[in-house]
Amino acid sequence: MSDGDRRAANQAMIRDLFTRYHEMVNRDIDELRPFYTDDTILELPQLGTRAEGIEGTLAMAKTVGTTFREWKQVNFEFHDCLDPDEVIWEADADGVFAHSGERYEQRYVLFVKLRDGRISHYREYIDTRQLAHFPRRAR
Repeated sequence: MSDGDRRAANQAMIRDLFTRYHEMVNRDIDELRPFYTDDTILELPQLGTRAEGIEGTLAMAKTVGTTFREWKQVNFEFHDCLDPDEVIWEADADGVFAHSGERYEQRYVLFVKLRDGRISHYREYIDTRQLAHFPRRAR
């Protein structure tokens, strides 16, 4: 597989995963396992959050299911990297808070490393002003 083909496959997987993420989390959290390596690292540096390994990543994913009634990423804008297994993208949230029914307005910038088509390192940056709308327990 060429670098261009691998880059396209990785971007397609990312788009598929993050448009169906909330639906998978709420149906069966184990549906996420094939998308991550066992030793994956998930980081949200602005929140001081870091999860190591697949179990920690799945535990973090569960919060999406409880915090939001609906949630997915839309308006993907991918930025090519030299390494086709590194993906940087921007996306908007299309979500509704479970506790209030308010729309969730968010813009993400994400940096992901993949290994064999699975996420091995995920780093997410957000507009922290939107945290004021989160229920206290979810922060």
